[in-house]
Amino acid sequence: MEEIKIGDKALVEMNVVGWDKITGDYQMRPKEDTRTFLASKEIVHPLPAKTYGDGLREAWELAKKIVFYEKRGGFSTSQLEEIFGTSDFDDIIDSHTAQEAATKIAEWEKKQEIRVGDVVEFVETGIRGLVTRADDDGEDLYIVWEDGKNGRFYKSRESLKKTGRAIDIVELLAQIGGTK
Repeated sequence: MEEIKIGDKALVEMNVVGWDKITGDYQMRPKEDTRTFLASKEIVHPLPAKTYGDGLREAWELAKKIVFYEKRGGFSTSQLEEIFGTSDFDDIIDSHTAQEAATKIAEWEKKQEIRVGDVVEFVETGIRGLVTRADDDGEDLYIVWEDGKNGRFYKSRESLKKTGRAIDIVELLAQIGGTK
């Protein structure tokens, strides 16, 4: 990846959340952020729509996830059951449009994301822990394990599984002087 320097131009994907009729300024918000910025209409340009080729590539990758075996990057039988209610490829393709399948997969993947407050289990040992922090890049997690040990978790996310339990640790940290 190229090094970014002061003065370099950057493209930041933002959502338009409002427009001031008097000044003509747009109210912009970066994706997944709560801050709002003003931008003049002269500098705001919509992102180009996806091309036909982009759509084909995305649809093909989606088909591979559904049809390929897990070792080749596809979903396991149990994952397909969770997502679609069946693991039969024919049934999945016959009863869903590409967009419906993409939406179901995106929703399922969102549920699989490990967040602060999730109780997780380390698959290799079965030991459980509480996620107390996630690095900004989302790669490293900080976990307090059930035996009291804690630290940064470097291993792949596949070696952790969510238990379905979560603890509101953000509120707890706020009580001891942390920020929300």
